[in-house]
Amino acid sequence: SSSNDSLPQLVNNKNVQKSTGSLRRDNMDEFLSWAFFGVDYATVESDTSMNEALGQFYTILQSKAGLQFEPGRNTLFTPRWFTFERVQSLYRPFGVYAAMALMQFTANCVLYIMGFRQYTCEKGLRYWHRSATRQQQQRSPFLFFHGIAPGGHVPY
Repeated sequence: SSSNDSLPQLVNNKNVQKSTGSLRRDNMDEFLSWAFFGVDYATVESDTSMNEALGQFYTILQSKAGLQFEPGRNTLFTPRWFTFERVQSLYRPFGVYAAMALMQFTANCVLYIMGFRQYTCEKGLRYWHRSATRQQQQRSPFLFFHGIAPGGHVPY
């Protein structure tokens, strides 16, 4: 199954269509204008080359994925234009950054006291290593890969 096989299933899903109807051409015009040109549809409509490219997108969607969109607009679908929408920025106070730095410093100190040393590989990955004692050399090594966390040790 190719990735193109799932696209018509997603857009033409009968369960979704029962409750919301299907995407229409105007809905797709708005979305594709933002996704490919970074402008609203009115701008694409007034620019000949963008409008031709939009027509080519529909040709590809029809020939490669078997998708056709009826004319009109389905008001139950509203595209999200993340680069157009106003965002209310919330800034973290300096204390948050100071607390994160303190936690990371504390974690680094604890690891150092426990005998670990920090290294950085050629690709920039930082890691901690502690040489095994004679008793530990008899056992298999223990590897722990961790994701992203504030300070590297705070549970989330």
